[in-house]
Amino acid sequence: MEFNYLAAFVAAIASFVFGMLWYSDKLFGKKWRRLSGITKEMEEKMKSKQKGMLGVSLVSLIGSFVMALVLSVFISAYMMVTGNRTGSADPMMISLTTGFLLWLGLLATSSMGSVLWEKKPMKLWVLNNGYSLVNIIIMSLIVGMWR
Repeated sequence: MEFNYLAAFVAAIASFVFGMLWYSDKLFGKKWRRLSGITKEMEEKMKSKQKGMLGVSLVSLIGSFVMALVLSVFISAYMMVTGNRTGSADPMMISLTTGFLLWLGLLATSSMGSVLWEKKPMKLWVLNNGYSLVNIIIMSLIVGMWR
């Protein structure tokens, strides 16, 4: 199987930027901190350790790159199956469907444990999974459409 590494890299960058926007104070950052139980003291402590943020950001970017490659595999497989069955495969619809199904079947369900067992607020699950859904759709569209 061939990978479009450039598409995966662009999808990883898009994911990283989208995450920065979603969890910024302009969008959902304040609400996320409140729902997560992050106090002002914890925030100050995190800010004092920001020199370690480069390593955290790099690991996050690598994780997004791996996710983009895996999405590419699933999208390619779905395109082959759909194309063989119907005679054509719509890359946009397949990308959207694959991203949604992977989110629903893997991300949304596995993260439900934080609500059920860790007693985290359902609103936090909704906020985080809203991010996960939009993020995986963005990444799926990039790797699925860039052929």
